[in-house]
Amino acid sequence: MLSINSFALEKIIKRRFSFLFPIVEVPIVYITSNESVTVPFLSNFEISASVQNVTGFPKVTKTKWQKLQNGTETDIDITESRYKGSTTDLSHPVLVINGVDFDNDNGSSYQLAALNSEGWGRSLNLSNITVIGSTYILKGNIYLHLCIYLTDLYMYLPTSTNRLIDQLTH
Repeated sequence: MLSINSFALEKIIKRRFSFLFPIVEVPIVYITSNESVTVPFLSNFEISASVQNVTGFPKVTKTKWQKLQNGTETDIDITESRYKGSTTDLSHPVLVINGVDFDNDNGSSYQLAALNSEGWGRSLNLSNITVIGSTYILKGNIYLHLCIYLTDLYMYLPTSTNRLIDQLTH
């Protein structure tokens, strides 16, 4: 009886049938933090990922975080103050979102993309964010976002809103 290990069999299959079924060995990426999370308004949130080191696949050369909102995929600029991300750790990158809010993050999903010589591989799962808190309309189109979470009180007041509150309370 002929015995053949799985690695040798895989090489034979690739050599004989690659013209029928092109094999693309892009990076395999997973989000390792919770896939659906509820985050208090203006708190910080951390997303972690894992880029799989698969034997025989080309080496990962670059990673980037992306935001998906309303069907649009946008690269995240981790040099912005609202984000802190790692691009040097190619196997376990982390993204921190500072001051999660309703306008930028509620209903958004985040993914990691990793590049090797075969192309981009994107995370097979996403991290979906729901921001908790309330939005109050003070006057016209001026909004007050508020979240009471445990014992902390977070509020975001645009400069024009402060003037409006002074007018309403005095």
